[in-house]
Amino acid sequence: MKRYLFGRLAGLLLIQAVLLGMVSCKDDLTIGEDPYAGGKEPFGISFLKNYSDPEIAEPGSMVTFFVKGLKKHEGKFEFLINDSPVAIESVSDSTITIRVPEKVSSGFSMIRMDNQFFNGPAVYIEGNVSVDDNYNIVNGFNYSVQDILGHNGGHIVVGAFTNFENEASTTVFRNGFHYVNSLGKSDAALNFQKGTMGTVYSINKQGSKYIASGLFSEFNKRKLNNIVRLNSDGKLDSMVVDVLNPTPERPLNGKDTVTAFNGGTFGGITGGTFNMGDILKSFPVTDNKVVAVGAFSYHYKVDYRYSSRENRRTIITPVRSVLRFKEDGSLDSTYMINNVGVNGNILGAVMQEDEKLIMGGTFTTFNNLPANRLVRLNSDGKIDPTFAVGSGPNGDIISIQYNPNIKKMVVTGRFTSFNGVPARGVVVLDKNGQVDPTFTMRNAGTGLITFAHILNNGRIVLSGGITEYDGVKRSSLLILNSNGEALQKYNNIGLFAGMVNSLVETTSSLGRPAILLGGDIFRVEKKLVRNIVKLEIKE
Repeated sequence: MKRYLFGRLAGLLLIQAVLLGMVSCKDDLTIGEDPYAGGKEPFGISFLKNYSDPEIAEPGSMVTFFVKGLKKHEGKFEFLINDSPVAIESVSDSTITIRVPEKVSSGFSMIRMDNQFFNGPAVYIEGNVSVDDNYNIVNGFNYSVQDILGHNGGHIVVGAFTNFENEASTTVFRNGFHYVNSLGKSDAALNFQKGTMGTVYSINKQGSKYIASGLFSEFNKRKLNNIVRLNSDGKLDSMVVDVLNPTPERPLNGKDTVTAFNGGTFGGITGGTFNMGDILKSFPVTDNKVVAVGAFSYHYKVDYRYSSRENRRTIITPVRSVLRFKEDGSLDSTYMINNVGVNGNILGAVMQEDEKLIMGGTFTTFNNLPANRLVRLNSDGKIDPTFAVGSGPNGDIISIQYNPNIKKMVVTGRFTSFNGVPARGVVVLDKNGQVDPTFTMRNAGTGLITFAHILNNGRIVLSGGITEYDGVKRSSLLILNSNGEALQKYNNIGLFAGMVNSLVETTSSLGRPAILLGGDIFRVEKKLVRNIVKLEIKE
């Protein structure tokens, strides 16, 4: 879990800062108090109502706020929305009317006078992006969502959660896996039984079955190590095996029901540091094999010939960072065995349509060969010298997302240049690693961008500690054009509390383009959410 520490820390700091300034409804907002009372001359300024007229406004439109005490100070104060100064149209004894700037996101209003600040209500800016309220999730997931996979119009959701919509009970299980339909409701089409205890990071389709991986040691109370194969109905792909029976008078003890995928990963010491053995990503490949990437040091399997139901004999084989499982879960030694792996952490990985594996992170070597934080392996497990990243990034990589439909990827991290080309922590590459010169990342402040996804239309969704973009204050969610421009109509959302871990393109309840976001997400504009939300994007 070490590789997620800095991302989680950044997220918690951001969330804490945002939540301190937020309100969930009109009645929660305390207004009109002078925060400098006793230390500064009182101006007699106070907001009379905790809402504006209208509450939702378009750029360039006029909005009226109900404030007393401003008329006598006319010309001596500033009015701001989301920290952006606005044009004042008129002032009366009890109101002020302002014009919304052409470039501004939703945010709180504020009056500034002689270094004193008077906080007012939030203003929500109309635009092309909005919460799909018909995706009717109320309580959501109680802990983070890590990955989302489309299935028959709905979505399989995996993560660290143990509850959804407060439905969990002693007979209803929502542990790490759940299936929701197109309206955001629980759907019994898939039955994940008792699920798992731990965190599921990744899920993919493998023929009619599913491969999921993460940091967990069981599924439906059956022991396994960090990876599981599920049948098409969501249940564990299991088998019955003969085992040693220490109690012959009880013949049933000579049989055991176990996972049919007899393989997993195990931790160990890498570079002087203990790793948990977790699998960050798992990718189905040819011949029903599976390539896994993560912080592990060993492949793990059970030798049932010398095991009983209570005690298992395990076979552990050294293999670090990357391995390939055969269909039965055993180690494919023709791909990787006794390898050294990376000399740091892998924080992101994607697989291209030709089964070439791209990994990024904090490492500088792979199997003792140069690999500057980004490397591509051929389908045989060897470094691909044709991956044209040159000198690569000058800092660590945090996230990689590849879109096979347009054959481009977007990479984020702590870097300021990529292969000698300036890059402000985000770069778009073609499928062979060359920088896309048409994309230019503008100044996004000092916050760390922890997630980026390139959509089928070429637009790029960013998430992280974003406070501004190209001179305009923005939220921790941005939608950029393919050239890096932040058009106002796609960036009206200004109140976004949380971090994105996964994104799936889908449609809204009205059939419009939409994105389903999963992660550690708590609020979008007026709506309080719990780790999953669907945003409609009008074209």
